[in-house]
Amino acid sequence: LDGVQKGIMKRAAAIGAALAPAAALKAIEMLTNAYAAQAIAARDAANAANMDVESLSALGYAAEQAGLRIEDVGGAIGSLRDKIKGATEGSVELTIDFNRIGVSAWRLKKMKPEERLLALADAAQRIKDPMSRAGQALTRLVDPKLLPFLRQGREGIAKMQAEARRLGLVITPEQVKNAE
Repeated sequence: LDGVQKGIMKRAAAIGAALAPAAALKAIEMLTNAYAAQAIAARDAANAANMDVESLSALGYAAEQAGLRIEDVGGAIGSLRDKIKGATEGSVELTIDFNRIGVSAWRLKKMKPEERLLALADAAQRIKDPMSRAGQALTRLVDPKLLPFLRQGREGIAKMQAEARRLGLVITPEQVKNAE
């Protein structure tokens, strides 16, 4: 039996050695496809938010640390754009909500999308009582699931963005082009 077992082990090792390169190639293919899908999703979210993919992917990394997805951030930026437009075009309710959190819709309108979100993050960080009028106004302006992310404030989000860049996790336009 000893010799039979050794023979089986040798054959199993030979089969394993023959299959290893194919398995490694399949794993590389799967990782490449997953990365390409992530780059395409980042591109689509950036387009929807009217942002460049690098800025949104850095924000996306920061949001992921708070349990969100890049699509959540892109959607929040698009929704915020619509609410700013509503406030600047006469919505009294939206104007009151922006004023309650201490941010002017007219000032936000002049900012880039990322800066708008960071201005809201600063406002969210200043609001200590979520049940206050300002806290309630904030939840009408942004999806409540974004609040833990926003409460980090501009500085906390900037630290996470810097970490994403340092770790090489920011998606570039070249990477998106390669994924297409």
